[in-house]
Amino acid sequence: MTPWKRRVRMAAALFLATLALCAGPASGREVSCKDDPELVGPCFSLHGMLFIANGSPSARILRLGTKRILGISENSDAYMPAALEERLTWDDIVYGDFTVCPFTQSRPGVMQFVCIEAASHLVLQRYVAGKRTLSRLPDSVGP
Repeated sequence: MTPWKRRVRMAAALFLATLALCAGPASGREVSCKDDPELVGPCFSLHGMLFIANGSPSARILRLGTKRILGISENSDAYMPAALEERLTWDDIVYGDFTVCPFTQSRPGVMQFVCIEAASHLVLQRYVAGKRTLSRLPDSVGP
């Protein structure tokens, strides 16, 4: 092997090793919402309506029976189970029981930021060609 080929292979191997060390996990979804170090309190359960809205954060939960809206924090890697996030679009509303963990304290008149640890008893409401359709979704847990 010529010295030039040896240097090219050595440089390629060094580059790949550096890339592997710096890349980290392919997805931040390995971290669970309930294990996030920035949480300010214990997780709690609620019955609500998950929807997408204009503004920040886009994903929100209306706590049914109240006027309280919780914002799904986009600053956390595990802000929502991936299976739930994949199903949610601008035209969808998801009703269900959600276990959420707070990033901010609850204050009257201020949106509280949370992440979704788990969701169960889910019903997807979608409007297709002006008609409302309802379908069940599987329960979602964790990353």
